[in-house]
Amino acid sequence: MKKLLITILIAAVIAVQVICFAGCGGLPKLYNKSFEFTGKTAAVPWDEISNDSCAENAEEREQEYGMTKREQLQKYFDAIDWEKTQNNFEANGYDITITESAMSNVDGFIAFIEKATENIYSDLYGLKIEFSGSFRRQAKINYPNGKEQIAELTDGGALNEKEKFGRLMGVYEEDYTLLEFEIVKDGDQVRLNMLLNDDFSIAQTGSPISAPAKFVISGNERDLIEINIYPEYK
Repeated sequence: MKKLLITILIAAVIAVQVICFAGCGGLPKLYNKSFEFTGKTAAVPWDEISNDSCAENAEEREQEYGMTKREQLQKYFDAIDWEKTQNNFEANGYDITITESAMSNVDGFIAFIEKATENIYSDLYGLKIEFSGSFRRQAKINYPNGKEQIAELTDGGALNEKEKFGRLMGVYEEDYTLLEFEIVKDGDQVRLNMLLNDDFSIAQTGSPISAPAKFVISGNERDLIEINIYPEYK
């Protein structure tokens, strides 16, 4: 498998323990934090409760919010349309071919995804983001090529959907988002979702950086499962 380019959707794993959710609003803020990417892919929390769902109605969504990714795979595995799922991968720019072993059972599919995505974030090695205190509201972004960007941020406040979304900060120009950061809870883990889409960022990386790599598993009539792959940070 060829290494995915940085043009895929990207986010960062925040290694914060569950105890951090005890504060106001249920999620930590971005102030006085720093995140440096290792170039490696973070482990997917297959056996932790997931906050992602492709359910069509509120009742199904409520049920799937209480399931792990492994349980979702077990529930829908026999209904997966593998040709449509392969087309989804290709349409999103993933140079990944689903193998026979991946289609055989849940464990085989999990092993396939982990192997296929283990090196997709190598281009992010050394990217570092440092957030200042709550009064200055700045983000310093150090790019792998040594260039540095200082962004003055606005604080978009707290968002909450089943504790999926947390603090949101960003820089905006008219109706266009240039830089955006938000804390996201995924199972027992906390992550930083980010969008770096201004001219400076694109000049450093060659393309925008945005959200996690997303793999959509489809059935005949609708999408069944959504799996997000995040890069690791220290």
